[in-house]
Amino acid sequence: MAPWVNILLLIILFVLLDTKLVVQPGRVVELPDVPFFDGTRSLMTAVVVAGQTAVPADDVVFFDDVPYSLGKVAHVDMLRNALSRYSARHADADLVIQADHRASYGTVMKLIEMARAVGIARVNLASRQTVTAVTAGKERVEAKQR
Repeated sequence: MAPWVNILLLIILFVLLDTKLVVQPGRVVELPDVPFFDGTRSLMTAVVVAGQTAVPADDVVFFDDVPYSLGKVAHVDMLRNALSRYSARHADADLVIQADHRASYGTVMKLIEMARAVGIARVNLASRQTVTAVTAGKERVEAKQR
């Protein structure tokens, strides 16, 4: 019986060591709640974080772990180039935008237009699934199965 206990303790030790115990630095993005749940696979993700003020130029876009301020012309050009390089490597990739619910509509639209200009065909806006969306999804699946 003792060897099995040792093996169990070793398995628990490996599981604990394998999990990430360090909190990654970053900003919390609060996605808006919506009742629909269609999705896509996420190869390209841009995160829009609201600035400290209500001015859209203060919003920051993170793409490939690099922050870009759309209020600065140089940052806009650098973001456009980064999107273009990424879409050239992954031709049929979708861009998923995870915009904080406090981010300005203008910033999100500017990012969508920039993506379309560099040849990204599909742009999706991420949202947080509400309980009613999960329930509606189950009902829709059950209806399709009938």
